[in-house]
Amino acid sequence: DLEATYFTFGKAVWEYLRKRNFDDTDLKTRWELFLQTRELLEHPKYTLVLRGTSIQLSLLPETNALNIFTDPMLAVNEFFLTHQSSSALLKEKASLLSAVHGRMKQTTSFLDKSNRRLREVEADTHYQLWADLIMANLHNITPGTESISVDDFHNPGNAVTIRLKKELTPQRNAEAFYKKEKHRAIELRTLQETIARKEDELSSLQQQEKELLAASDRSALKPFSASLAKQTKGKDLLQSQPFREFVWKGYRIWVGKNAKANDELTLHNTFKEDLWLHARDVAGSHVVIKHQAGKPFPKDVIEHAASLAAFFSKRKNESLCPVAMTQAKNVRKRKGAPAGEVVVEREEVLMVKPWEGMVRTKS
Repeated sequence: DLEATYFTFGKAVWEYLRKRNFDDTDLKTRWELFLQTRELLEHPKYTLVLRGTSIQLSLLPETNALNIFTDPMLAVNEFFLTHQSSSALLKEKASLLSAVHGRMKQTTSFLDKSNRRLREVEADTHYQLWADLIMANLHNITPGTESISVDDFHNPGNAVTIRLKKELTPQRNAEAFYKKEKHRAIELRTLQETIARKEDELSSLQQQEKELLAASDRSALKPFSASLAKQTKGKDLLQSQPFREFVWKGYRIWVGKNAKANDELTLHNTFKEDLWLHARDVAGSHVVIKHQAGKPFPKDVIEHAASLAAFFSKRKNESLCPVAMTQAKNVRKRKGAPAGEVVVEREEVLMVKPWEGMVRTKS
């Protein structure tokens, strides 16, 4: 029982022997192979070898040797330096790959949701049909009617039931459906553009992954490390501020970070002339554009702030988001209402794309 007798050989030596069919040969050949291996250990050459992702120092011949020494001190010194360098490379590469894989996962998830939504929007063509049918049957619709059932002129014999708002005239109901169809067309185009952009982004991330895996020294990682450091610094800056602050075309835009911060922002850090925005019907950040004396709010600044309100809400992954907008003086809080919950009066609604891009902090 050689393994019991030569227990100091350890796992590495027995693996070396088994790779040479030690267990599958006759007793004489096994003994000769064993004696040869013992001779190699008693008069070794010192071999640096890469096993998997780690550098190891071996006393036995290796087919994938990085370097071979006869002097043990030279071998140990080189092993230490190579191991340190390799460990640093592998650690940094693993960190960068983790960041890239995280972004790939987010992008893939975003694409899955966007493609599902695209299929829904493509199939949702009834607003145009309803509007056309209302206009074709105006003479048969009595004002105040809540629903009508009319023949579909695209599919004769097929009745279509349309729910109407009784407070609106038939023409106004048709206009509302035409408007929804217009929004659907905008959303469809936006989804297609966003999906194409995200597919390019995913392709770029996959290329980054290949380049990272192929990197053989730390100098090849520098471009990726610089990009990661920039992103991390941006996150740290945001976390250190009570509110997120963006500067756009010279206007300061404040974004609440959570429900409690929303109350703090809206109730204690806003003047009545400021413009207040929030994504409709979902949880999200309160957004405030700070008023500048004697200056109206530019349209592009309002749209940018609305896109931020959409992004910092539960609608961030939708292609288009309705955002309520009003002057801060029209926002109030009911006594006992939960944090972040307010009452909004005299609001206007904008349809915008959720914001995309690097965080713009106060300069």
